[in-house]
Amino acid sequence: MLTIHSEQIGLFKAFMRERFVERLLGHVRNELPRTTAAISDSDLCAIIRAAVIRAGDYGVTTEWDLCRFAMYDVRLGPPFEKKPGHAWALEVLQRAGLDGVARMDLLDKRYFAPPSPSK
Repeated sequence: MLTIHSEQIGLFKAFMRERFVERLLGHVRNELPRTTAAISDSDLCAIIRAAVIRAGDYGVTTEWDLCRFAMYDVRLGPPFEKKPGHAWALEVLQRAGLDGVARMDLLDKRYFAPPSPSK
C-alpha cells in the first residue's frame, strides 16, 4: 500500500501552486501587456501569489476566478479591494449568500459596466 505523508502533500501543493502562478504570469502579461510591461516576473509572481491567497479569504477558489482576482490586483494595485475608491469591490467580496464565482461575476459586472449617464 502506498503511504503519502502530510509533508509530501504539502510539497505537492506548493509545487502545484507555483505552476499555477507561472501559468497565470503568462496569461496576465498577455491580457495586460501595457500594465505589466514595467513589472518584473518576480514582482508580478509575488502580486499573483498574494492575490491567490487573499482570494481564498473571499471564497474565490476556481482557477478562472483566481485569475480574474489577480488581474484586478494588477489593474488596480494590490490589495485592490481595500484601495481608496474601491469600497464597491470589498462590499461585493464580503456579500453574504454569494459563492466565489458569483462574487467575481458581480465584480466584473460592476467594473466593466459602462458609466451611468449624468443627470
